Amino acid sequence: MNYWHAETTNLAECVEPLVGLVEDLSVTGAAMARAHYGVGGWVTHHNTDLWRSAGPVDGALWGMWPTGGAWLCTHLWERYLFSQDREFLERVYPVMREAARFFLEAMVEIQQEGRSYLVTRPSISPENSHHASVFIVAGPAMNNQILRDLFGAVIAASRILETDTDFAHTVAAARSRLVPDQIGASGQLQEWVEDWDLAAPERHHRHVSHLYALYPSAQITRRGTPELAAAVRRSLELRGDFATGWALAGA
Repeated sequence: MNYWHAETTNLAECVEPLVGLVEDLSVTGAAMARAHYGVGGWVTHHNTDLWRSAGPVDGALWGMWPTGGAWLCTHLWERYLFSQDREFLERVYPVMREAARFFLEAMVEIQQEGRSYLVTRPSISPENSHHASVFIVAGPAMNNQILRDLFGAVIAASRILETDTDFAHTVAAARSRLVPDQIGASGQLQEWVEDWDLAAPERHHRHVSHLYALYPSAQITRRGTPELAAAVRRSLELRGDFATGWALAGA
């Protein structure tokens, strides 16, 4: 989060240490993907350190979240969008590609209302429980949102670099099978695939991870997706922060 404004405030040079971190993590994360999940690509969970630890740490409530590396890769793509530096994109594209590869091999299929979706499993919605002391879940909204950004970046980078056409097609097919953002019974943006928000033990939990699609992503906007923007506002009303909801949703 400390890097969200690096590009927009013309501090691009501050991003380089983060790029180096992600490149290092793609190495330790590849070993983690093989050992922990039995798949290719690379993965990083919610925390790392000087030694580029890539595995789940702490309890399941915090650690069992496999999309940390995918989120970090969105910074690599943003660095290219601001710089238009093709050499930089050639440098980081393999890191982005292998992050996507992990999910292509690790995601599982679920059925919902007669449709087949691909989801991350096991995972959590940081750092919230959906039933009393139950955190592990398949396909929380935040993961689907992050993967839409990662997959979209890999597809676009492949086209720009004129490489990996078949792989890009595979990524596009998987992207189309991610669970879309859903509006729940109270008009809120659902945090999970199932409409559990109103029954969650901590209705006023401080984390609103499923609003990643609003920011730092831009998948939800007031003009482009007005119904989902209204659902964001409703989600924050339910969390007890109407003022923030009003500001973020622009309602």
